[in-house]
Parts: sequence; C-alpha cells; structure tokens
Amino acid sequence: WATMLARHGVSVVAYDVEPPTMKMNNRQFHRQYFPVQLGTPAVLTEQSDAVLRPRALLLVWPHPPDPSRIELGFWRESYDRVDTWDTEALAAFDSDVVMHVGHLEPHADRVYNSSRRLAQNLRDHFELVQRVPIHEGTCQAVGSSQDEEALTVWRRCKKKS
Repeated sequence: WATMLARHGVSVVAYDVEPPTMKMNNRQFHRQYFPVQLGTPAVLTEQSDAVLRPRALLLVWPHPPDPSRIELGFWRESYDRVDTWDTEALAAFDSDVVMHVGHLEPHADRVYNSSRRLAQNLRDHFELVQRVPIHEGTCQAVGSSQDEEALTVWRRCKKKS
C-alpha cells in the first residue's frame, strides 16, 4: 500500500512494530516493497505537528486475527484482542483523515483484522467519506458485498462548541 501511494506522489512514512525482513521476524510478511521503519503508536505523539498535520493515518489490516481462537471457534462478540495498537494509534493521531484497509463492517462476528474498539471509535468520531471495495480474489468475501474488505476513508467530525 505504501508503495502504491508513493508511486502516485503521496509522501509516505511507513512504520511497523515488526518491519518485515528476510529473517522472517514478521508473521505476515518477509519482504518490503517500501522502506518500513520500526515504530509503535508512540511515534505519532513523538512527531511534531508540522510533520503529522498534513498527513493521513493509514492502517492496513492493522490487527491480524488470533488464529488459535479463530480456529477453535472462540470468536465472539465479547472477545477483543488485548493488544489494541490500532486504537492507540488512532487516539495518538491528531490530524483529520484516517484511511483503513481491511474489514470494518459493524457485524460483530465479522471484524477480522481490526479491533472492535477501532471500528467503534471511527464510527463515533469520524465521518465515512469513501468506501472502495477491494477486488475479489485479494480478500475474503464472507457473504454479501457489504462483507467485502475495503479501503475506507474517514474525516474527523468537527468538535461541537
């Protein structure tokens, strides 16, 4: 995603808590197509407003599912992963635009790759500006078109005075 955005002229700074390497340190990927720096949500509070203000936060499949719980059928509405770095990143980000790649539909049993807290915080504090379904074959379609993973773009709601 970072590579595609950069090719279209977007200024991208990419972070991951486990930047992929050929040593297979990252559970999801073993190579980089774009320079990815080591970083946690704290990076967002450490950067100056001049660096972050003109940027959007892009969360790409931010929360891989816990396979052992999924495989055992323990995915329930009340279950949310303890590590909610996606929610921490959103809370630390003070700019107005957030983009999310993955599954954020409000179906309790369908939030595959983001914490429920992130989905709720986006719905509570941001307005959905655009939703672009990810092409079939690159995602897991669950049922209807509303179940497809998508790129969603959100704009922060104006604070009420």
